[in-house]
Amino acid sequence: MNELDQFVKHKLKIKHYFRYTDDFIILHQNENYLKELLPEIAEFLREKLKLNLHPNKVILKKLQQGVDFLGYVVLPYHRVLRTKTKKRIFKKVDAKNLQSYLGVLKHCRGYKIQKSILNKMNKAEELEKLKKEMEEDKELPLFGEANLVFGEGDVGAEVMFIGEAPGFHEDKFMRPFVGQAGKLLDKLLEKINLPRESVYITNIVKRRPPENRDPLPEEIEAYKPYLKKQIQIINPKIIATLGRFAMNYFLSDFKISQSHGRGVILREKIIYPLYHPAAALRATAILKELEKDFKKLPSLLKNYDNVKIKK
Repeated sequence: MNELDQFVKHKLKIKHYFRYTDDFIILHQNENYLKELLPEIAEFLREKLKLNLHPNKVILKKLQQGVDFLGYVVLPYHRVLRTKTKKRIFKKVDAKNLQSYLGVLKHCRGYKIQKSILNKMNKAEELEKLKKEMEEDKELPLFGEANLVFGEGDVGAEVMFIGEAPGFHEDKFMRPFVGQAGKLLDKLLEKINLPRESVYITNIVKRRPPENRDPLPEEIEAYKPYLKKQIQIINPKIIATLGRFAMNYFLSDFKISQSHGRGVILREKIIYPLYHPAAALRATAILKELEKDFKKLPSLLKNYDNVKIKK
C-alpha cells in the first residue's frame, strides 16, 4: 500500500491523509473536493494495485470532534488515542506485547501515555524482584510453614487495600482475599465501579499464621520493610486498611469503631480505615457501615488533590 501513499501525497497532494493497512481517511474542508477525489483514487487502486473500494465502506462525514479511526481520534493536525483504547492498553500491556503497543503510540500524540506505560512496566519488574527477595528470605516468620501471598492487582493503582494476613483459602491459592471475605470485597468494589483488577490488594504479613490466629507483633515487624517497599513502588493515592491490625500499622492510637470511613493524611497519602470484610460477614451492623464507607471512596479519590491542598 506504499504506492497508494505516494499517489495520494505526491500526485494528489493531499495534506491530511492517514492509513492503517487497507483502511484510510482523508480530511478536507470542501466536501465536493472529496467527492471528486473518489473516482481518481478508485481508478488508481483498480489499475495499479488490482483493488476495489468497497462501496459500503466509503463514508463522507463532517469533522466535529475528530474522526474515530482504528482506536484513534483523527483531527486536522494530529491524532490522539480514544479513551477506550488507552484503558485497553493499560489493562493488557505486558512484557510480551509492550513493543506492539509502543508502536501504536508512535502514530499519535502518545508521549505521556508511553511514559505511563513504561513506568507501569518498571513497577511490575520492581515488584517481581521484591517478591523473589521475599521468597528467598528464610529469616521471615512462617517461612516454610505457609505459602507466600505477595499481593496482586494493578501496579499503577491509585487505591491500595491492605489487610492483616492471609487465611486458609489465600494460603491455598497464594492470592489475597479469595475466600468469603474476598468475595464480599469484590462485591463492594463492583458497587462503586472500582473493579478488583483496577486496585492493588495485599496484607501486612504475607504468610498465613497457624489456625488463622492474629499476627504477632514480631511477625508484623519482620514483614514491615517489604510492605513499605511495596507501597513505595505502587505509590497509591489512597491506602484503604481492612481491619484494626492494618489500620494500627499506620495509625497506632486509632480505634476502628471510631475511625472507620474517615480519611487521614499521612505522608501525602490518604489512609482510609475500613472494617475487615470478615467482621462484616459476622455482623449485619458492621456490614452496613462497611458498605457506607465504601461508597465514599470514589469521591475521596476524585477529590484527592483538593484534600491534600486543604490539609
